[in-house]
Amino acid sequence: MKLAAKGSSSVFAVIITWNQRDETLDCLASLRRATHPNLRVIVVDNGSSDGTVEAIRAQYPAAEILRNESNRGFAAAVNQGTRHALAQGAEFVFWLNNDTVVEPGALSALLAEAGRDRAGILIPLITYFDQAQVVWSAGAGLNPLTLEIRGNTLGAIDRGQWQEVLDRQHATACASLIPRLTLEKVGLLDERFFYYYDDADYSLRVIRAGLRILFVPQARVQHKVARASGGVDTPYHRYWMGRSSVIYFRKHVRGWRWAVVAPHRLASALRTTARLVLQRKRATAAAYLRGLRDGLRTDLSSPSSSDFSA
Repeated sequence: MKLAAKGSSSVFAVIITWNQRDETLDCLASLRRATHPNLRVIVVDNGSSDGTVEAIRAQYPAAEILRNESNRGFAAAVNQGTRHALAQGAEFVFWLNNDTVVEPGALSALLAEAGRDRAGILIPLITYFDQAQVVWSAGAGLNPLTLEIRGNTLGAIDRGQWQEVLDRQHATACASLIPRLTLEKVGLLDERFFYYYDDADYSLRVIRAGLRILFVPQARVQHKVARASGGVDTPYHRYWMGRSSVIYFRKHVRGWRWAVVAPHRLASALRTTARLVLQRKRATAAAYLRGLRDGLRTDLSSPSSSDFSA
């Protein structure tokens, strides 16, 4: 499969919001500076109560808003916006966290590489918003035994060491350009992941479908990191990390691999819990353990709501 990336391609940015008015307005301002002539913006609001929707309508009337009465979670909201974009003829969908700032030329750089053979996802270099040379993500590999991310570039210093487009095995949904043909072949995000691990699951599905995840270092995005969940190591953040991690491994680990994964994951859970307790974050530790429990209780026999045509 080979896509022809043309300057006139129809691109829809799908942005998910939940009570982050200022961050969302910053993200939209950065998209306004994008050079692509056929970029349209869909904002899916998960029941914000801080005036986010009203501010978007006032400042960015061209943005289309899909408003939910309550927080449906990241994966379900992304799917909602993606289906809407596809129904309007989108050739590419740009999944984007609302706490990101897209640097000028980033979208054009991603589209310029979309014609590569079997391009399934195209990802930019993502740095921290307040430390633009510190890397948050440049894609990653995948451990074939444990199915965990390896070769993560988190915290690396960007010194221009990445010049060529590179194959990766993990893409973050924080900023990912998805061709329509990928969505038709692989489907959408699995909505059983309310927050977190939805992109790990999707990356694995894309790779197993014979498609490629391409890291395009010339495209740059800045990320404010975990603003939607209140910050790293808050109870909300750790609950969903715990729950979604269990769902991910239950979904993909089979047979003998459990002999490797089970003790590895147990050790990881014990380390995380001990660290939080020692840091006197007992409420966060308790939330994390509840997340692990609820991940074990999640019914994986039910439909995932990830079908392209649903």
